[in-house]
Formats: sequence, structure tokens, C-alpha cells
Amino acid sequence: MLHYRVNAELYLITVMRKRNFMNDIQITPAAIKDEASAWIEYLNQIIGILCFTLGLAALGTNNPPLYGIVCFIFVLVVHIPNIKKARILKHLQSKKKLTALEQLARKDLLKQITTIDILPAALGYLFLSIVAFGWKTFENHPEIIKIIYG
Repeated sequence: MLHYRVNAELYLITVMRKRNFMNDIQITPAAIKDEASAWIEYLNQIIGILCFTLGLAALGTNNPPLYGIVCFIFVLVVHIPNIKKARILKHLQSKKKLTALEQLARKDLLKQITTIDILPAALGYLFLSIVAFGWKTFENHPEIIKIIYG
């Protein structure tokens, strides 16, 4: 079975190099794994921590929703230019028609980035979103605000 997998990976690498369908981007199993782990690390360590910290900072102000929205916009300004770090995924999503090998590579890349892996980033975004946009929900329930602030 291992021999078959090694041959399939070598075939994938050879076909991708022969077709030269990508400008200086090599789709190999190792490159897919590296990109997935780099993207997970970026989301968790930069975006997740940034969102959570800014959400806590906004809660400590006189007007949490206003500062939460400002912080949310700031996180988007930081995050959007860094999407280019996912070069392989961005390339595969920009193509209208994918070959079978490209579909396999895209599926493999997306399978490696699971919700559990990016849980800190998801919780950070959720927390900042609640502070920024969900404050009106709690405004009419003073008991919830009392639980939050003590």
C-alpha cells in the first residue's frame, strides 16, 4: 500500500511539473501539508489571540459595541491582506475548471484544516463579534450584564 501511495505522489508531482499550470507554485503532498499547518498556525496565533484580546479591551470601555466594531474592522484590515499566504488554496479556488489531480489536491488541503484545529481563531472571532454586534441583545437583559460584570 505504501508503494502505491509513493508512486501516486510521484506521479502527481511529475504531472504538475510537466503541465506547468502554476507560476512557481508546486502542488506536492508536502507543500499541501506545510500550507495547511502554516495557515492553522496563523489563524490561531495571530487572528484568534488578536480577536480575543481586542474583545476584552472593548469590554473594558464605556461603549463596548462601538469599540468592538472598530476592533473588528481592524482585525479585518490585518487579516484580508494575509489571505495570500494560502497560495495553493487561492490558486485552486480561482480556477474555473479543475483537473482530477487539482480537485484531489484541493480536497486534501481542505481536509487538513478542520474546525477543531482552528478553534482558538473561531472562538476569538465569535467573542469579538458578540462584543461588537451582539451587545444590543444583552442590553434588554440586565441579569446577563450583571453576570458578565459581576
